[in-house]
Amino acid sequence: MDSIYHKSNKKSGGMVCSDDSCRIDQEKLAAAQARFGTRMTRGVETIPGGMVVTIFSKIDCPVCDEARKIIQSCVDELEAGSDLTIRHFDLDTAEGLVEGSLRNALEVPTTILEWQGEELIRWEQEPPSRDILIAKISALSSPVQR
Repeated sequence: MDSIYHKSNKKSGGMVCSDDSCRIDQEKLAAAQARFGTRMTRGVETIPGGMVVTIFSKIDCPVCDEARKIIQSCVDELEAGSDLTIRHFDLDTAEGLVEGSLRNALEVPTTILEWQGEELIRWEQEPPSRDILIAKISALSSPVQR
């Protein structure tokens, strides 16, 4: 399957953060990078089922909350729970900041859809497109792709 990298148009009329709740605390980021190092590497993690949606967000960010709701509604609608793993990283925590640094995902929210360890699509600073997410999950869930 060819990788399709999609960077959403931030001017698409979607939600945008109107205050500083969506900003990464640069002091926390620097402290996490100093503590855990910025040269950390790890192998590509392959999760059974192969399909993973990872969201990098902050708890107090209204745009992040909307992104989490969209992801959950897509999973519920498609009943894709057994075929899909959802991973969440809070960028207000050291673990979230380190993982975000490793994945170049320090804009909130950042949502990444992966198939068998390969990034297919990414949304940054906006909720994922519900239509695109449903279409991708549906296509990856079909027996033809396996």
